[in-house]
Amino acid sequence: MEKFSEDKRKILHILMGLFALLLRWLPWQIALLCALAALINNLTFLRWVGEKTLFREKERKGVGGIIFYPVSVFLLILIFRNSLHIAGAGWGMMAFGDGTATLTGVHFGRKKLPWNKEKSWVGFFSSLIFGYLSMVFLIWWIGSRYGSINIYHLFIAPAIVAIFASLIETMRIRIDDNLTVPLFSGIFLYYLYLIEPELFKSNLSVILSRLPFALLFTLIFAISGYLIKGVNLSGFLSGILIGAGIWVFSDYKGFLSLLLFFLLGTLSTKIGYSKKKMLGIEERDEGRRSWENVLGKGLSPLLFSVLSLLSKNQIPFSVAFYSSLCAGTFDTVSSELGKTFGKRTISPLSFKEVRKGEPGGISIEGLGFGFLSSLLFIILSFIINPSFQLSTFLLALLLSSIISNFAESYISILLEEKGLISNEMTNFLNTLIAGILGFFLSQYL
Repeated sequence: MEKFSEDKRKILHILMGLFALLLRWLPWQIALLCALAALINNLTFLRWVGEKTLFREKERKGVGGIIFYPVSVFLLILIFRNSLHIAGAGWGMMAFGDGTATLTGVHFGRKKLPWNKEKSWVGFFSSLIFGYLSMVFLIWWIGSRYGSINIYHLFIAPAIVAIFASLIETMRIRIDDNLTVPLFSGIFLYYLYLIEPELFKSNLSVILSRLPFALLFTLIFAISGYLIKGVNLSGFLSGILIGAGIWVFSDYKGFLSLLLFFLLGTLSTKIGYSKKKMLGIEERDEGRRSWENVLGKGLSPLLFSVLSLLSKNQIPFSVAFYSSLCAGTFDTVSSELGKTFGKRTISPLSFKEVRKGEPGGISIEGLGFGFLSSLLFIILSFIINPSFQLSTFLLALLLSSIISNFAESYISILLEEKGLISNEMTNFLNTLIAGILGFFLSQYL
């Protein structure tokens, strides 16, 4: 009797990545139909011939990675139909990065990662190296249909994507990594391609001149945050990276807004902490933020900060940067003070009362404090950096923060509460949605 084989499954997983080579010639419509055909095949014929050897037990009565694989390829081709080398890069990261990570991790991964004992250092570096190499090759191979590719697009941007995609693969996210890894890789690569190498060269002297001050002041404030128990050691180190990066690309004005966000968030976490602890809904580690918390709310602002200096859409991306910080402020303050002062917490999905601290739950008091903190953030940020039209800045930040936080509530209920994603991933999506909304609103308000 044939038994399930992880090796056979992953070898097939890797081999299917070779079909990405066809994107050099296929029109996107034909490629899309091929992905659809692969999905139908995996749902029918492959399940019939390989259910026992290729499908994990939990997938035999439902859906899993083998089904999500062609779904991701379909979405990549559809989203990046005019830039199929980006679709190929996301496909390559999934096929060769994720595939080799599992194979090497299962056979040689004795030393486990400190943040996830189910993953190994060998698997992480396999994902990083093979994912990166496959992205570089596929970008070069498929990208030739669009003309020449510069060094930044071919080597540097894929390296950044490979690092973060490999980190995502190690996180405790119950959403299948055949969805998270390729879609994140494609979307992140698309945004990195918005960076203009010429603008980097012309702004290099500015970046280098800001760097010493960025490191000095970020270190000072990071130490202060650690001493007031706002962050733990990992939060301290990652905070330096995020803070220094934002200072370098958004100058001290952007850093002061980041500091404002941190202070408002820390203050709201400390207010009523003993009451929250008594109810069992307090932040872990006495409210100290870890690296996961810092990246969850700091990664999107950093990305928009970089784009605000190095892309052609500098003003819209600058508004996106402030929008993402404003949404993070709204979220933290409304959540923390809602736990302390909220009288009735309801689910925005069912409109029924839920217990305080329930993922996605909202209260009138929490929303009020969130709105006021956002307004304070906007006013002080505008005073710090009055280079925007006030009405546009105010409306873009307020609307994006309100919409993204309601979206976060639904994401929390539908995904986080079911254990599919972590709270940190929910925070990342909140700030990312707010930034994207702020980007578009700044151009139409």
